[in-house]
Amino acid sequence: MNKSTRLLLALLALAPVRAFALHRETPQFQVVSSLNPGGTPSIPGLGASENPFSQGGLAGWCAFESSADLKNLGATFAGGRQVFLFDNNPDNGGRHITQVTNKAGTSENPSVTGTGSIVAFESDARLLNVGPVGVKQIYTWTRNSQTTTQWTFGDQDSTEPSLNARGKAMVFLSKADLRGNGSTGTQLFLWRERPSTILGIEGSGQLHQLTPVGNSTTANAVFSPENAGNLVLFDTNAPIGGPSNGHRQIVMVN
Repeated sequence: MNKSTRLLLALLALAPVRAFALHRETPQFQVVSSLNPGGTPSIPGLGASENPFSQGGLAGWCAFESSADLKNLGATFAGGRQVFLFDNNPDNGGRHITQVTNKAGTSENPSVTGTGSIVAFESDARLLNVGPVGVKQIYTWTRNSQTTTQWTFGDQDSTEPSLNARGKAMVFLSKADLRGNGSTGTQLFLWRERPSTILGIEGSGQLHQLTPVGNSTTANAVFSPENAGNLVLFDTNAPIGGPSNGHRQIVMVN
């Protein structure tokens, strides 16, 4: 048996093992936005599903937005962009999707707690028929009670809410002068449910403005899943820690 034959036989002998290893390590993909009630796969929704959000290290719940009629509501589907909650925990009756919003307009940029108990999002749909038409406001939806709460009522957009993992605090951005202090630009705000040492701010059930009063731009604010969700990261050109050079910097506050 020459060298070429021995090499060919060796490669053939190894082929099944390598094929098995490749199959074993292939990721098991699942299209979340194409699940029917009960978790059975269906044809992917005829619309864009985007911006999934899940608390790191606390897998099981994922909030996202979609323009597809994922719950097969037909004529009662409001269209626009709606917020959905995906439950990936078989202990809760199997993998399934809950539709959080269903009113004409744009509801988007969802955030969800680690236990899936609260979903926060922005919407211009006037979900509770309160506030100026066409202005984005911040809302939360509570899973157990299936109730929606509106947190802002400004005359300009409030956007990009981020809940901490425990659902005890929320940061978001707003162009509205929510505190009545003459602020312009886009500012960062914090709401807390009850007294705690989070961010070193006293008071509970209150709205706090974290960025300085003035004309500055802040964006991309999120709670870190580490440190019990007390660490907020964002970028801003506001004069924090010294004069601003006009460029955005990354800031964190604990």
